[in-house]
Amino acid sequence: LPLAVYLISGGVGELFGSVLRAPAEATKSLVQSGLATNFNNACEIIIASKASRDRVFRAWFGSVIRDVPMGAIQICIFEGLKLYILNSRSIDIDVNTLQAEAFIGAIGGFIGSLVTTPMDIATTRIITADDQDTRTVFAVMKDIAQESGPQALFSGCLQRSLYWAPAIGIFLSTYCSIRQFAANDPEIRALIDALNAAITN
Repeated sequence: LPLAVYLISGGVGELFGSVLRAPAEATKSLVQSGLATNFNNACEIIIASKASRDRVFRAWFGSVIRDVPMGAIQICIFEGLKLYILNSRSIDIDVNTLQAEAFIGAIGGFIGSLVTTPMDIATTRIITADDQDTRTVFAVMKDIAQESGPQALFSGCLQRSLYWAPAIGIFLSTYCSIRQFAANDPEIRALIDALNAAITN
């Protein structure tokens, strides 16, 4: 498949996932920042006023422009590196092993999270801001760059990347291993075919 297909697929997957993650991230950030005492209190703060709900919506938009590129980049790098290794005569590595897929997936996760750090910082700032702060993600990033310099947009980028690299590596390698196992097991393959037939009919 062309890399553009993986790029689009990863982005679309993250777009749909962000709809569910945005409220959860908002409650998590409020509790971790001390602005809410617990989950229930965080939910009350979010729905308390129109300004609070608008803030969550702006944060959701921020998470979209953070997560969609991140998902697209990591899956594109993952599949791209696998294809490059497979087509290279000088590299003798079985890219379909659990270890290889975990390592390649970690590279994709590291780069994807590194590139999207500015949007992550802006999203967190929006979630933890007061109701009077109505700045958009782009306005927050612009203000951070003007006040503290462009390097401030990548504050904590190494820690974020070191968190996501193993997480994405484990996710992609596990996903690929289960997919290969299911594809090679006749009983599971038959079950999947039956489910697909039931859904399409």
